[in-house]
Amino acid sequence: MSSFSACIATANRRKDYPVISAMFDKERSHRLLEALGAPLPRDFRVIGELSRLTPDHLVEPTVLKPARSYNNRGVVALVPLGGHRWFEQITATELTFAELTARLDAEREKAGFADRWIGEELLRAADGSDRPVDDVKISMFGDYMACSFVRSTRPRGFQWFDDVWEKVNVGIHTEKLDPTLNAPENAEQLLGIARAIGAALPLPYIRVDLYPTDRGPVVGELTPLPGWYFNFNDEWDERMGRLYEERERYLFSRGMDWSRVTPPDVHTILADLGLT
Repeated sequence: MSSFSACIATANRRKDYPVISAMFDKERSHRLLEALGAPLPRDFRVIGELSRLTPDHLVEPTVLKPARSYNNRGVVALVPLGGHRWFEQITATELTFAELTARLDAEREKAGFADRWIGEELLRAADGSDRPVDDVKISMFGDYMACSFVRSTRPRGFQWFDDVWEKVNVGIHTEKLDPTLNAPENAEQLLGIARAIGAALPLPYIRVDLYPTDRGPVVGELTPLPGWYFNFNDEWDERMGRLYEERERYLFSRGMDWSRVTPPDVHTILADLGLT
């Protein structure tokens, strides 16, 4: 029987492969998505070590994040309040610059990621409010969506959807699911972006994380290895595993051993960007 969890466990041993490695580095994945024409956060800039961060980097609403981390570790969403104070949206706390840098440094030490930071536009919610944006995580096998996970920030809630945006229980976050949470109004637009990315990348599986914003859908990041999100119930573990194996067989049939070789178009992009 097919098993998605087994497929991902195998893929976890392939983190050094060029395409997977590029997905985990926010600088490289941003350049790859840019080359693929995906809608992205504006004002993307590399700050470097935390010691190089100054209040001048944060005069506009900004998301500050490590260049390479996992599970949103070290990510802060900052709205300037004046007087060198910021409101951090994720934790709903106010911080001075000294408190901010101390918090980020402690998070880096705890999580063990490299001291290299990136700043980018703080996205606004689709309704134009100042609340954190909702996010939609779409699991793609090529251009086919198996399921999606939607997280609403206000009201706070979670919901899973199948390939036709019907609510479904996949065995994850069952105690937190909100039956009143519906599919995004622009679900097909979000899916169109995910399909284009999934079809272009020579990977059996990719999760495309998107945000519905006041200026339309924006791609947040790509996740080739979905962490705890692959712990589906038996029905969905088998379904996702079958889709994974079918996509991998398709890639092999086209001469694309994704563990070693990328197809010409993406290979050229990766090579031009110095990602191979």
